[in-house]
This record gives sequence, structure tokens and C-alpha cells, in this order.
Amino acid sequence: MSKDFKVEFYGHRRLGGFRKRLYIVFGVILISVGLFGLFNQDPSSGLFLLSLALLAGGTGNLIFALFDRRLLKERNYIRVSTERVKYKNSRQKPKTIRLKHLSDVIIDGQKAEFVKTDQSVGIYDFTGFPISVGSEIISVLKSLRNHTVMGEK
Repeated sequence: MSKDFKVEFYGHRRLGGFRKRLYIVFGVILISVGLFGLFNQDPSSGLFLLSLALLAGGTGNLIFALFDRRLLKERNYIRVSTERVKYKNSRQKPKTIRLKHLSDVIIDGQKAEFVKTDQSVGIYDFTGFPISVGSEIISVLKSLRNHTVMGEK
């Protein structure tokens, strides 16, 4: 490898289709139960406040689903240099692998497994990146695998 490669993502990831539908369904259910409670309770009762809370929670779920972003920011990166590979998946500690300790790189879809000479495995998941950046990461990791297999560390 003659050139350093670096890709970073720091931001709010999009909700998946399943999660988005889940927030919408729960939002509609909470709003329905809240409205039912509002129309059928005396405003002085404690259940009236619970109905208001359910209504607010359901509205919050719907708004959250419409924004289509997760609440917490994530940091995800990979850096490949001539001496080491450094990567970090979201909510995990950064990991560094020296190329002389790298035995193989296995690419499986949007994940890469770094097999070290002591047979321990480090997994890097790059599903948070767009497809174009993911294909660029795959090409760099394939060239890294070719250098590792050929012994050009």
C-alpha cells in the first residue's frame, strides 16, 4: 500500500425501514389510546393526565419517525496506512492492527474481518456509509488482503 486511506462518518444514522414503521405504529396506537382516554374521562381525574401523556408520546413517536434519524450521533471510521489499520465502529473503542500482525482480511457484504497472526479476529462493520463509499472501502481492503497474502507487509 503506497497511499493512506481514511473514511469517517460522524452524524445521525437513518432509521431502518422496520424501526420507522415500528415508531409509526406505536405512535398511532398511543395517540388512539390517548384520544380515547381524553374523550371518556373527567378532566379532573388522574387518568386524564395519563391520556395527555400518551397523546404527547404518540405525537413524539410520529415526529421522530418522520425525521428518520436516530437520536444519538455515531462515529465510525477506518484508516488504512502502510503500517497499520485503525478502525472504530459506533459505540466501541478504536482498534488498531499492525499490518505485520495481520494474517488475512475476509470481506463479507458490508463487514470486514481482520484475522491476526494469533488467530484473533477483529470485525469492522461499514453499513453506515453510503454504497459508493462502501465499495471504495471494499476495494482498499481487497488490495490490503492481496498485499497480506503475498507477504508484502
